[in-house]
Amino acid sequence: MADYSKWDKFEVSSSDEDEQVPLGMAPPDNDRDKALLIAEHFDTMCEKLRWALDRYAISYFEERHPFGFHLFATLPFSPDDDDTKPMQTAVPVIRNKKGEVYRASTQAILWIYSQSYPSPFRIYGPKPAYRMECYFDKELYPHAWRFFMCGMVRSAALTRRYIFGEVNPPSTRVWYRLAWWLLRPYLVRKYRLSDAGYAEARAKVREVFELVSSVIEGRKELLLGDAYEEGSEMTRDNRDPAKWKKDFLCENDFCIADITFASHAALVLLPSVEEGMGRRLGVSMPSVNELDGSFRADVEAFRATPAGKYAKRLYKKERGKTQRGTMVFSRNRPTPWWLNYHLLVATIALSLIDLLLLPLVALIGLVSPLLCFLLWLANASAVGYIAVTFVKPFLEGHKPLLRQLYALARGQPNPLAKPKETSGDGGTKDSDVKKTK
Repeated sequence: MADYSKWDKFEVSSSDEDEQVPLGMAPPDNDRDKALLIAEHFDTMCEKLRWALDRYAISYFEERHPFGFHLFATLPFSPDDDDTKPMQTAVPVIRNKKGEVYRASTQAILWIYSQSYPSPFRIYGPKPAYRMECYFDKELYPHAWRFFMCGMVRSAALTRRYIFGEVNPPSTRVWYRLAWWLLRPYLVRKYRLSDAGYAEARAKVREVFELVSSVIEGRKELLLGDAYEEGSEMTRDNRDPAKWKKDFLCENDFCIADITFASHAALVLLPSVEEGMGRRLGVSMPSVNELDGSFRADVEAFRATPAGKYAKRLYKKERGKTQRGTMVFSRNRPTPWWLNYHLLVATIALSLIDLLLLPLVALIGLVSPLLCFLLWLANASAVGYIAVTFVKPFLEGHKPLLRQLYALARGQPNPLAKPKETSGDGGTKDSDVKKTK
């Protein structure tokens, strides 16, 4: 693992020539190579890196993908020189024109810092800046993201307008709406986007906000050294709060600690364009007026804290003094006529119905010969029963009549007629003659 502790030992000095450039801004990169940034919607690690790129006026192209679909862009950047390293599934990923790939926001910002020595802005200038960045990445980022997603997935209107609405181009938005039927249960189960998870995330965010509020108001002082790495307390009491009241977290210098806190806090404070705070952010946030229930109450409570007011001041005064990013995808890309959400849903529904009916039809085809045989056997049994029970007695009772009818049909004499009596010499008796006459 790379050792970044050496950056804490840098001595910061500014010459008169440096002062000609406004503090916190680097000269425009007229000849600097453009980088490619792979980002994800509502991932504040990406916003932290985007903020640093814009602050140093570094031009870059950005490919922004929704959660889940970002894997198609990040997996090709997986390390191929070491099979023991996991595949690249996280964002941000940035690649410069030289082909150098940085797979984490801190690595990328250190690269930016190493390329921007002429600038008077020292993003890692204050000594505790790096440790505070690590603290906010670990203690604020995951819980702020869960807090935000719990509030978003509960509302169909917010999901449709911001989770789907931020996906571009429109063709990808249609596919993402279809994939959301599977992604939403996965997110809820993996990241515990439930009431219990929401309460836990809110409590963790409140702890970080209380710490930042104490530092900004001068009630506590951040410990230096290896306090965070050793797991000891991050702060200590101070007897003179007025002396330590600060405009920024580290020695009254804007640095990576302020950028990291403000970036991750955006998921809790929801700076919007309507309030003049979200215009320069890399992603659109819902306004407080669109929220309801406990989500709105919690957002308003966090905004009212000193840490929340401090972050809002950063959004207005420090974010986006230069914006050099260029989105790769366009909202105006034409969409095929068949790529319609409702049409695809109907097609998928019909396909599922066909898949369900196909085994039934095949089963009927296999069982039908057996059914025909059973039906024939049943008919034969019924016919035999009727024959034995009804037909046989009828035939026995009308046997003479049937014999006569049979003989009549064949032109034979009546089988029931008595034979004529004859004399000994073969002649006919007189009585028979008389009867004949």
